[in-house]
Amino acid sequence: MAKEFVEKAKKAYLDDDFDVAVDLYSKAIELDPNCAAFFADRAQANIKLDNFTEAVADANKAIELQPTLAKAYLRKGTACMKLEEYRTAKAALEKGASVAPNEPKFKKMIDECDLRIAVPPGLLPPAPTPAAPAEPMFIHEFYQKREEAVVAIYAKGIPKENVSVKFGEQILSVVIDVAGEKAYHLQARLFGKIIPEKCRYEVLSTRVEIRLPKAERILWPALEYGKGQCVLPKPYVSSAFSQRPVYPSSNPKNVRLFTMEPHNPKSDESAGSKNDKSIKRNHGSDSEDHADGSKKIRKCTTMKQKSKNKIDEDEKIDQKNEIIELSRSIKELTEAVKKLPEILLTMLKDRETTPEENEEEEMMHRGCSLVFFKIYIV
Repeated sequence: MAKEFVEKAKKAYLDDDFDVAVDLYSKAIELDPNCAAFFADRAQANIKLDNFTEAVADANKAIELQPTLAKAYLRKGTACMKLEEYRTAKAALEKGASVAPNEPKFKKMIDECDLRIAVPPGLLPPAPTPAAPAEPMFIHEFYQKREEAVVAIYAKGIPKENVSVKFGEQILSVVIDVAGEKAYHLQARLFGKIIPEKCRYEVLSTRVEIRLPKAERILWPALEYGKGQCVLPKPYVSSAFSQRPVYPSSNPKNVRLFTMEPHNPKSDESAGSKNDKSIKRNHGSDSEDHADGSKKIRKCTTMKQKSKNKIDEDEKIDQKNEIIELSRSIKELTEAVKKLPEILLTMLKDRETTPEENEEEEMMHRGCSLVFFKIYIV
């Protein structure tokens, strides 16, 4: 089972799907954790993803499991150099060179480590820029239908015998020999599968046209695999099973038929009598409703009148009580006024006065009596 994951991981690595490769190697390691080669291969995939720390850890584990595994030292040296740990990288590479003395990569990488260690980083020459890839000798285009893809290689004046085209289940290989120049190669892993026995090509005066019947009726986003998602075809429904839409007006149950019948006077008379009866019945019901409404109005009026009379009686009782209370107060005040002159005379008699003062007091007594008399009258 672990080998199946490893095979898939190697295939993903060749397709530059390094994330998928790391995941598949991890699954293989879970099934067989004592295989040093699995860790070394996962270290290489991590290097491609710039996961240099994880790559060093995988390489160390591979060396621990199998100290004679040369590629584990090579993976560790590469990752340490990317991390600029040149002394650690040199030690790992020297150990790997002792295990595999015939591997030239170790000596080359050790020399580079010596250079990096001896020269300060600021004085190192810049890394040489890779040369730009040479432009292809011929250009090719790709167009398609759902059932077929067509590749056109624009090569003018090429003899038919100089063109070699081979088809695989998902492979297209084209070689064009050009006199005095390097041969043109087109090696493509197609996006989808094709039918090799039905494929054909034709060498024309200006191009080589290659027709690739598809195994599935889908649209490819690109000629080569891993460069997009396919477009699935829409489901095809045969017209034999299609039905016309049904609308309410087309339903026979909703169709109304209108027929002309001869005029019958008796039917008019019977209809008139029925109408008269219904009118009388309606009139009788209207009069009954009117009588009920009048009764309700009279009842409401009577209730309002009773409530008003009750309010008037309550007001009269309140007024009567107020009059009685006022009369009682006046009576008490009158009795007090009657006693007041006697009290004043008693006070004057008890005091010793001159004849002149007696005359003044007498006049005051008369005035007070007059005032009290008026108050009493009021």
